[in-house]
Amino acid sequence: MQSLSRLLHGRRQLFTNELARGLWFLGIGGTVALFNLTLVWLFSHQHTLPYIAYIVIVTECSILVSFCLNDRLTFRSLAIHRASWIARCLRFHSVGGFGALFTIGLSATIFHFTHWAPTKAQAAAIICATAVNFLSHRFWTYRKPRLALVTPDAKPDVVIVSTDGNAVGGRFD
Repeated sequence: MQSLSRLLHGRRQLFTNELARGLWFLGIGGTVALFNLTLVWLFSHQHTLPYIAYIVIVTECSILVSFCLNDRLTFRSLAIHRASWIARCLRFHSVGGFGALFTIGLSATIFHFTHWAPTKAQAAAIICATAVNFLSHRFWTYRKPRLALVTPDAKPDVVIVSTDGNAVGGRFD
């Protein structure tokens, strides 16, 4: 009975942790959206850069700010002892790029097939993309590292010493 109680407590703690991550992700997403819109407004009033140029700049700035905040606040417990900062940043960027394409494609599909208003179609796509992005970051960007065994003649990036004192080479990716 005591082991069942511990199991249930552990499951409840996992659920609570994931719920907190989801709420942080949503809060940061809203903050980054406001940051994005502020930059668009600032760039749109400067009249020297073409629209597409400043949208690309703003999007890149938004992805970087989103990564820095989410890496530090949302996924901090998962980032410890995981991939390097640059690897996490590149993964985050790839998910961000996929998310943008996914949002555009889904929004266009909803708009053309349901004949919803553009804002309603975009809102539906953003809701779906947010869920897909969160899950992609949770289980790919911040996935557990895999230990790859190396051959005896290779120089490992990491040396792990087992409890019996034997060294086992490997690397984390």
